[in-house]
Amino acid sequence: MEEHLSRISNENRKYWRVICRKRLSQHIWEALGLRIDPSEVRLKTGEPTQYLWKIDDSSLQPLFEKHLSKHSVGAYKQLCQGVGESFYAIRSETTDKENVQLSLSDRVQTLQRENAELTQILANWMERVSSLQDEKTVAEEKICVQESTITEAQQTISHLQQDVQQWVAVAEYYQLRCMHCSEALKQTIISLQALESTMNLPRST
Repeated sequence: MEEHLSRISNENRKYWRVICRKRLSQHIWEALGLRIDPSEVRLKTGEPTQYLWKIDDSSLQPLFEKHLSKHSVGAYKQLCQGVGESFYAIRSETTDKENVQLSLSDRVQTLQRENAELTQILANWMERVSSLQDEKTVAEEKICVQESTITEAQQTISHLQQDVQQWVAVAEYYQLRCMHCSEALKQTIISLQALESTMNLPRST
């Protein structure tokens, strides 16, 4: 009989311990946004944890001096009723410092990564600028060559135009000479014909 009652008492105590752990775990999540498995919830926070317990009701202080697994059903009920009112979870300063250090470390790594990416992008752009400058130099050299060729061609055209003008003048001169010669030849022919006609007239007796 006593063994049966003891077993019932242990099962009842185990039941309330599970209920208490779940209630405390839920409170930690609601208050701090920390996911703590119910089996990992601690009352004595001497070990490094992400949270601490802030106790407003001093009568509950003795409950936090024992491990959660060592309490009675009555203690579990007190904890379930008082959580969030008589006591509540706060973040551990050690955890905050660690989070800050991790945050700073992550930030430094992010900045270093971004700096490396920007450095690579800058190097790519500098390489592109250098390539464009080389292309610009080549293009300017080609333009200079083309301008020189154009200048030479213009000079050649100018000389040819002068030559053409000279040959036109010569042609006009010889054309005029030909006209004069042709006119003189016509006059000569006319004179010869007149002379021939005179020589063919009959003589008087």
